[in-house]
Amino acid sequence: MVEAARKQNVTLEHSCLRGRCSTCKVHVIAGESSPRVVEVAVNLLDLDKDYILSCVRVPESDMVLDAEDLGACPIPLKRTFSAEINSVINYNEDLVKIELRLPPTQKFIYLSGQ
Repeated sequence: MVEAARKQNVTLEHSCLRGRCSTCKVHVIAGESSPRVVEVAVNLLDLDKDYILSCVRVPESDMVLDAEDLGACPIPLKRTFSAEINSVINYNEDLVKIELRLPPTQKFIYLSGQ
């Protein structure tokens, strides 16, 4: 649904695009959809109240959602970058810092939460 909304020039809030963080949780006013994967970050109580995770849903009809359009926010499109590993620092067994080096002509816009 996130991608379908984007094609209609509507930007829905999202983060992981995997149904694990609930950033994309929206209230369905009308319409039907089905999940592509198990919605880990939504509970049965939310589903009973017509809340879904829009990032893992496929619309089966026209949808009406209670959601904010973030279209005015400058959210860059997904891109793939070539990079070299500059350094790897192991802080502990669960935390690793990997510093990448991009080509000097490559423009990269960092948004916190990426």
